[in-house]
Amino acid sequence: FPAISDQMLANDHLAVGEREPVYDETVLIRDGEERTYVTVTFALPDAAGRAVETCTIGTDVTERRERESARQERREWVHRIDSALREDRMLVYAQPVIDVASGEPEGYELLARLQPADELEPILEPATFLPEAERYGLIQAIDTWMVGQALGLAERFAPRVNLSAVTLCDPAARTEIVGMLGAAPDAARRIVFE
Repeated sequence: FPAISDQMLANDHLAVGEREPVYDETVLIRDGEERTYVTVTFALPDAAGRAVETCTIGTDVTERRERESARQERREWVHRIDSALREDRMLVYAQPVIDVASGEPEGYELLARLQPADELEPILEPATFLPEAERYGLIQAIDTWMVGQALGLAERFAPRVNLSAVTLCDPAARTEIVGMLGAAPDAARRIVFE
């Protein structure tokens, strides 16, 4: 580990020369895995106050960084999905379901897409954001939104809506969806849930 040795030696010289602690970060391989350490190097003085040795203390922060990264990812997805729903950037695509015998559409499966805030970015496919929505407890809002879209489209065709098992197990989401369907019974009769 010559690079790490050089880095630690440079920190030793800096701590002695500046007579101040030197804070740094380094990555070491332990048991074949990269580990991140935050280090502090400081001079140890003799009785006369001259720096005669240095000491470096390292703290493994790998798991803390991973948790921070996961929290940041969660915040980003919550913001991304919530803002898409608030700002009408959640999109519904209708994919025809074709009757094999007649070749005619027997309904349309509704599929969610997410338009990023920057409209120059590509529209996100369901595989990109729906797993994250389920992971972070946001799928119920998307499913409820989709039922609202289906009710609005039911006059034109028979929409098919896929609901997440997470939504089906959520009493509040079920109550909201049942309320929406009860408020528009004619449209509700045309919706197929999958």
